[in-house]
Amino acid sequence: MPYQGTASMVAEVSVHCEACGHEYSYERMLRDYARHANETAATAAAEDSLAKLVDKVQSGDYGPVASQKPCPQCGYLQSWMVGPVRRRRSWQWALATAASVYLVALLGLIFVRPEGLRTDDCLVLLTLVGASAIVFLATRAIFLWTYQPNRHRDVPPQTNAPTVRFRRP
Repeated sequence: MPYQGTASMVAEVSVHCEACGHEYSYERMLRDYARHANETAATAAAEDSLAKLVDKVQSGDYGPVASQKPCPQCGYLQSWMVGPVRRRRSWQWALATAASVYLVALLGLIFVRPEGLRTDDCLVLLTLVGASAIVFLATRAIFLWTYQPNRHRDVPPQTNAPTVRFRRP
């Protein structure tokens, strides 16, 4: 039976707002899991994977520690937060939209045919799945293209990288 190893670390992120200069901070829990036949090896693999994630953050990719929380004083979402937040929210919106389209179409198909679905309706169901996939991809692309959380704000003159400190929980 495979064992699951878990490794966790808390990232303390200190931010100097690019728009107003306000200092604020938040914490982000980072967890990683690994499976292995040996319990010690599973934990070691999870620790190694978490160490790679920490190295990634320390080298300047702040995606894993990016928050959806804007500056509490002025509401500005920092420039290094926008990309990860945009990707995360695009998946959420696209999945919700595609699921809604699929369910509405499926319910419409069921109610249009009072005798219910027949076995020869597989092509129709596959078409619904394909249409939902197209809606999913289109929604995600449109969201990635149009979502600008700082749309009606002036572009700040500077980009401030956060200060990230890691500690064990």
